[in-house]
Amino acid sequence: RGAMRAAAAVACLIGQVDPSEALREARQRFCSVDVSRLTLEDLQSNAANPGLNDLAMPCKLGYCDAFVSHSWHDDASAKWKALQKWRHNFRATTGREPQVWFDKYCIDQNNIEADLRRLPICLSGCNSLLILCGPTYLSRLWCVLEIFTYIMMGGSIGDIEVALVLKEASIVEDQEAIVSGFQDFNASRCDCFNPLDKERILLVIEAAFGDLGTFNAV
Repeated sequence: RGAMRAAAAVACLIGQVDPSEALREARQRFCSVDVSRLTLEDLQSNAANPGLNDLAMPCKLGYCDAFVSHSWHDDASAKWKALQKWRHNFRATTGREPQVWFDKYCIDQNNIEADLRRLPICLSGCNSLLILCGPTYLSRLWCVLEIFTYIMMGGSIGDIEVALVLKEASIVEDQEAIVSGFQDFNASRCDCFNPLDKERILLVIEAAFGDLGTFNAV
């Protein structure tokens, strides 16, 4: 409960909504999708496809196996390969398909802005954080926000899984880019589609850590 309240507070600061209302709506709208229903074709485009939301099923907060955090600017085929490797390991361990929160399937494409504001609560409703980390991951501020929210919820490092997203033709170059992204990370240089979102997100992070330098060092 404490983690979800903290996530609701983050959602409030970012989306300027009442925390109780954000939590109530998230409980009503939270969903997950069976990884077996995902396709490479769907990952190859970040264009809106409202029909994909029909593949997701209602889910109680706390009953989703993993929140999938990824950058739409990373290579789709490499991302698909990393996801399928994680899926295989999950099935080998549990004997079943994983249920995940994946933005393109679990966000209502007809109400994207509202669902994005509830993103921190959706993250708190998942049992682990799966990071599909490619060369552009740490340059996207919404990706950084997901990590920030996980930290603020008191999430365990043991519940974070990082799957590297590497293109077959440039494995070494992609690995070097990822390492460089961690070594030179600076939240203020991250990109965000909406400038107002970037301003709000950076203010929330700065308020929590005192300054961006401290967060960057984490």
